Amino acid sequence: MRKALWALIFLCCLPTFAAETSILLSHKYEDLFPAGVSGDDWFSKRAFGGHQIKLLKTGHEVLAERLQLIDSARQSILLSTYIYDMDKTANQITEALCRRAMEGIDVRMLLDSMGSKNFFKKESERLRGCGVGIMLFAPGKWDLLRVVKTMHEKLLIIDGYTISMGGNGVQNSYHHVEPAHKFFYDMEMVTKGPVACWWHFRFIDTYNKARILDRPKEAMGESPAAIRLDEHLYGKRRYPSCYPFNAGDSRVLPVYGNPFFDGKNTPIEDTYLTALENLDQGGTVKLYGPYFVPTKRFANALLKAVKEKHAKISIITNSVASNDEGWAPLVGMVYSVSKLLDAGIDIRLWPGPMTLHRKVGIYNGKWGYVGSDNLDSRAQHFNTESISFTDDQKIVKELETEFDQDYAKTQPLTKDYFKTILEKRSGLQRWFVKRILKFL
Repeated sequence: MRKALWALIFLCCLPTFAAETSILLSHKYEDLFPAGVSGDDWFSKRAFGGHQIKLLKTGHEVLAERLQLIDSARQSILLSTYIYDMDKTANQITEALCRRAMEGIDVRMLLDSMGSKNFFKKESERLRGCGVGIMLFAPGKWDLLRVVKTMHEKLLIIDGYTISMGGNGVQNSYHHVEPAHKFFYDMEMVTKGPVACWWHFRFIDTYNKARILDRPKEAMGESPAAIRLDEHLYGKRRYPSCYPFNAGDSRVLPVYGNPFFDGKNTPIEDTYLTALENLDQGGTVKLYGPYFVPTKRFANALLKAVKEKHAKISIITNSVASNDEGWAPLVGMVYSVSKLLDAGIDIRLWPGPMTLHRKVGIYNGKWGYVGSDNLDSRAQHFNTESISFTDDQKIVKELETEFDQDYAKTQPLTKDYFKTILEKRSGLQRWFVKRILKFL
């Protein structure tokens, strides 16, 4: 009854129900709709119920879904990403966002200052002319000591009711459309229901904090000129709200990591460790780690699961042939996984020709996640990252089937293969990688 009353209030006040700060909205949401569903396991205590989930397994599906979602928006479109390009498919999305903003939809974009720098430089003013609030996530501009921090999340949130998330940037390479320097093999999870509202508030919280840091002096204060400039650059000072309407029966646990604003907290890695601690004896763990340079903490947790739970752990990562990130992550992997191989953890090499880019995991055949975390060290310490777990058995089984099919295409990583990775690297290069493992 209480939720129904709040829903009625929200719908009646939709045009004006907003807050000057996202923090107020976030606290209201958490107070009214605390996490927790039936069950006494770790997942149930943290999950939200009431969802409908589908997986997108090809770039063509991702592009079509993105355009459809943008077209369906009635109130707001929130987009954050690492890479936003200016190629054919990115232009399609840009034009759609511009059109929807001109039609009165509240559109906000938060883009990484490295991965989307060129797009922002050439297209930001045109988008602002359409009414889009757009900014770069630019730690180096705000605090030089935190220049290594990056926006790596990929979120598209529609009306606080639907969210599409995964590892796909906005570029032909992810959408599998030529011309492209190469194609990425990725996956997206589209979720309707309460967690979309959860992510909506998380986006606004990050956006508002970044806006405060980024705002030029001329846009500060309450003078008409300052307000006009502020809203031209970033969108209205009043943010759109949402209500967590149910859309189905699936249960979802959202996890967001933002080292720039949240300090040394590592909520995503903490969740992985909790899942490992709750494995059954002889349980399975199946992970995609495209650039697998695990933290010592995560590596030790995997070793503990093998020793104490007799867990069977398989991890698929990129080979020399499929890797697109240069030699440093591969050398970093060599110096990070030797003990894992010794313990019998099954690390597999993706052959290509597409670059493996899936960020997916299945724990115990019970819980599966999709997100943006590469299972590398920088994801925990320096990047904003987003993942969503579910225990929907249809979705978990679908993820596991995809993993098993991909596993069949791989070859085992062996210590002999280390030689292939290291043979062209100088002693200085190897020394350098050892010193920067935390940043890989």
